[in-house]
Amino acid sequence: MRETLGLNFEVAKKKFANLEKRFNHDESLFDRYNAVMKEQIQAGIVEMCSDECFIGYVMPHREVLRDSSSSTKTRIVYDASSKSGTNASLNECLVSGENLNPNLIDVILKFREHKIAFCGDIARAFLQIEVTKSDRNYLCFLYCKNCDKTLPVTMYHFNRHYFGVTCSPFVLAATIKTHIKKYKEKHPLAYEILNESLYVDDLFYGSSTIQDAFNLSSDAVSILKDANMNMRKFDTNSKELKNVWLNSNSDIETNEHSDNHLKVLGLVWNNLDDTL
Repeated sequence: MRETLGLNFEVAKKKFANLEKRFNHDESLFDRYNAVMKEQIQAGIVEMCSDECFIGYVMPHREVLRDSSSSTKTRIVYDASSKSGTNASLNECLVSGENLNPNLIDVILKFREHKIAFCGDIARAFLQIEVTKSDRNYLCFLYCKNCDKTLPVTMYHFNRHYFGVTCSPFVLAATIKTHIKKYKEKHPLAYEILNESLYVDDLFYGSSTIQDAFNLSSDAVSILKDANMNMRKFDTNSKELKNVWLNSNSDIETNEHSDNHLKVLGLVWNNLDDTL
């Protein structure tokens, strides 16, 4: 990789300088950006590089504001496809890996088979998987030292996998499939839906009865929780199932910001009248 991969430092430095100018003109932008960065540092997702560490590649980054999101309003996007001159980008040097996701049409058809349908997603799924220490310095970026814009810019790196890197979808799917195999005998039905109806980090399935739907969703949450993954934002076409979720002592987190128009693999599901 080192023979073809460009460091990309100058490109990242120039783009961060432009971002700093925006910070100086828009204090609220810096506050939002900085809040995300502080949270990720505190969670161990990113950290400052040590002075002696090898720097393999530096990613530019920018903000994306998502007013429609019920959770994260400001998201920082890192560009692992950035490059300069004839040098290769990080994404050009990585293998994407096999597509381990189930067939999209099959997921939708199984979702629509059932009288009682439900969906949920894994919170920050990619960021729950650690990057091998020797690879972390290929996931570097520039930011203010100690999140203080009066201090010099310094180098940080990711400790966890990031969505924008070519191999990350494969790594996530392979990690989940390896983990859920441990529960194939104890929870065969929950294993089946996680293996066949979890598309990237979104789950779509259902059942013919309220009790079965509750058991499946509860078991799915429990299995993923053992991998420190939080399956949340559950929603359904059944008011009765939602009430069971809300009144149970389970770890199921329901979608409290639903407007009855939910995204299902590129389609819009109106769970009030149960139409796609």
